[in-house]
Amino acid sequence: MLACMGPRSSGTMLNNSAALTPTLTPTPPTRAPRRPRSMVRLVSFTAGADAAPRVGVLIPLGAAEYAHTHVVDLVAAFAADGGPPLTGGMRTLLSSLDSSSGIRVRTAAQDGRWRTALADTRLHAPITDPEKIICGARHQFPMLACHRARALTEANRSRIAVGMNYHDHCAEIGVAVPKEPVLFGKFASSITGPGCPIPLDEDLTSELDFEVELCIVVGKGGRRIPKERALEHIAGWTVAHDVSARDLQLKRNGGQWLLGKTGDGYSPIGPCIVTRDEGPEFRDAGSLGLRTFLNGDVMQNSNTSQLVFKPADVIEWASRYFSLTAGDLIFTGTPGGVGVFRKPPLHLKDGDEVVVEIDGLGRLHNTVRSAAKLAGLQPSSGAQLSGGVPGPSKRARL
Repeated sequence: MLACMGPRSSGTMLNNSAALTPTLTPTPPTRAPRRPRSMVRLVSFTAGADAAPRVGVLIPLGAAEYAHTHVVDLVAAFAADGGPPLTGGMRTLLSSLDSSSGIRVRTAAQDGRWRTALADTRLHAPITDPEKIICGARHQFPMLACHRARALTEANRSRIAVGMNYHDHCAEIGVAVPKEPVLFGKFASSITGPGCPIPLDEDLTSELDFEVELCIVVGKGGRRIPKERALEHIAGWTVAHDVSARDLQLKRNGGQWLLGKTGDGYSPIGPCIVTRDEGPEFRDAGSLGLRTFLNGDVMQNSNTSQLVFKPADVIEWASRYFSLTAGDLIFTGTPGGVGVFRKPPLHLKDGDEVVVEIDGLGRLHNTVRSAAKLAGLQPSSGAQLSGGVPGPSKRARL
């Protein structure tokens, strides 16, 4: 994982509630009214002299994503209550997130002994050590540059369309809806969190791109999971940004996507995990708005209802070929609006601020930073990198 101290402002701690504040687009999407419920938002956080992130839950439960005030330390609460030790972090909690653990989480949230003010914490990527990061591809361009892909004939288009997972993105490029998902992997070392920089290795890529994605967080593992049982294996959802170096992905490395997808800092996730059983909109995440802002301007604006392969489809398909385990992350693909298909193409540059958000799940702020500049900021002592975002752009806030 890319080390990062998270956002700071003038040398003081930035209130992490800013990372959960919803953004209004020029035409705000209509959201169903929230019913009061004990909404569970799981986080990884540090406070004070913590050397490593701890597992927590945001409170008050049931609050909108911008109204939380405290974090409850579930590691301490579970230890005091005789619950399963959470020394293994979020993966341990997810693997034991049954009804009894859910009761413990809610009980801890109501106990004032383990609370820390959100303003005094840093939120990190909720999971940093998944066994697998699985991604559902948007397109397949073996050995083809993007400008050539646009010029292909209709006969060839059916070949490159396999894997696109949003109807609006298929329409954007003018290709057929795929018949089966295309999956690829990313390394855990690509994971980074809210406020952390996205490195731009200018000697390696000049075509860095953005992709907002709904991320499935696997709770219960399994193999050959039937579609009708697939949702039972999902613990919850988080926001993901599948940063992509298009030249490395599409023009280099023999057509393999690995180098273009798994660079350090290429997988910002967070700011929290919303558990699947916390309301009808989160049961299958089937109608959540998702957006990308670049320097305050809307780049992507869609809805998970546009997914070609729903989360249950992807769980069924992936588990045919390999076992899923608790804590695995599945990026479900991105909608239309990415930079590579704009005219002219739009590439991220040093200093660009990217915000990705999903209704009800929260939002991520990350700033693109030249890797050369970041190397100059790297402490020789091995302490965590402190080149985070100074704060969200005013253009991307209420």
